[in-house]
This record gives sequence, structure tokens and C-alpha cells, in this order.
Amino acid sequence: MAPPQSAPKHFYSSVPQPSAMAVLAGKPTFLAWGKLRFLLMDAPRDCNLSHYIREAKHHNVIALVRVCAPTYDTEEVEAAGIQVLDMGYDDGSSPPQDVIDRWLALVDDVFSKPARLTPSLSPAASYPGIQSGKSGVALARSMSWRENSHQGAAAASPQELEETEELAPTIAVHCVAGLGRAPVLVALALIEHGFGDASAVVEFIRSKRRGAINMRQLNYLEQYQKREAVSCGGCSIM
Repeated sequence: MAPPQSAPKHFYSSVPQPSAMAVLAGKPTFLAWGKLRFLLMDAPRDCNLSHYIREAKHHNVIALVRVCAPTYDTEEVEAAGIQVLDMGYDDGSSPPQDVIDRWLALVDDVFSKPARLTPSLSPAASYPGIQSGKSGVALARSMSWRENSHQGAAAASPQELEETEELAPTIAVHCVAGLGRAPVLVALALIEHGFGDASAVVEFIRSKRRGAINMRQLNYLEQYQKREAVSCGGCSIM
């Protein structure tokens, strides 16, 4: 029996190379409603972190919230101008009050509060939820987006609307698989900002990210007590 022949050299060069998304454990999911913009992800690893950063920058992510144990070095993320914030809590449990408070404060800082940057204040001073550094550049762009959006879309040209949308900031959030703890935080933000009740919010998230939020987490969201008043249109927040 003749020995098997080796594949010709040109065979290897013709094999399709994996795309950027192929090296991601799971494709990130972009969710937008009103001025709220989130990027739901599973946990990156050091070996594929650069691909997650590329996806985050595509959506103008200025803050990355980590809800699980660290699986990567944050130095590369922060060098890209994205601030990493740890808000971890146990898998299978509901978020503790301190995590809820920090998360909603970040959401309010990024999407709701009118820009109040003055020559004497840095972006970090104006928005204490985000630290200073290279992320301040992205934050300054997000404040420019808020200023433009408050001027009224009716008077803006299509080009101006497109440019304003490009400035819109996004918060990325991940747990291990991006199906439980991270979507729960996004659901809380949507509930607080008037999307609808828990069932409507979960249906919306699941329509974008299949398998997100189990029954136990849905029950928690249905029992969640919303804050007294919150607005995502530049009005008062209580």
C-alpha cells in the first residue's frame, strides 16, 4: 500500500484564515435604546483581547465593566482609552446594592447628566465614575455628543446626525459567558430609564442575545423596585 502523499504547498495557503470574530469566544452584542448604548460580551482572554478591543472601539466604548473574576490584564484595554471598572458579584446570585448603585451611577454619568466640563475641570473631575487618563479623550467626545444631542435633532442635517451618532458613548459589560450577570445589569439600566417592565426588557435583550437571563434572574428583575425618578433626556435624576 502506497504511503499517503503530503498535501501540496499551495493547499495551506488556500485554507481560509479565521476572521476576527472567529477568535472571539462569542460575538459581542450591541444594544441601543434611546441614548443608552451597551455592548454585551463574554469574558475576553489575554490571547484574544485585542479583538475585543477592536470591537469595543468600533462602538465607541469608553468604559468596560467586569462582573466576573479577572481573565485578562487591563493594561492593553486602558491603553486603548477604555476605563475598566470591576463590579463583580457571585454567579447565580442577584447583584448586591453596592454594585447596583455603582452601575446605575455610571450609566447616569455616561448617558444622562448634562456635560459640565469647565476649563478648570478635567473629564475625570466632572465625571467621577470615570478615572483620568487616555479614557478622558473618549469621555470628552461623549460630552460633545451630549451637547450636540441637546441642541435638537430637528435642526440637524443628516451629516450632523451621523457625526453625532459616531460620538455617542457606549458602556461594555461582561461576565463569563455574557448571558447572566452582565445582561442583568443592562436590564436594570433599561428598567430605570423607562424602557418598560422586566418582561419587556428581558424579551428585548433576548431578541438580541439568545439565552440571556435565566428564570431565576427574570424573577429577580420582576421584583426589582425602581428608583423614584430617573430620566435619560437631560432632566433631573433622583
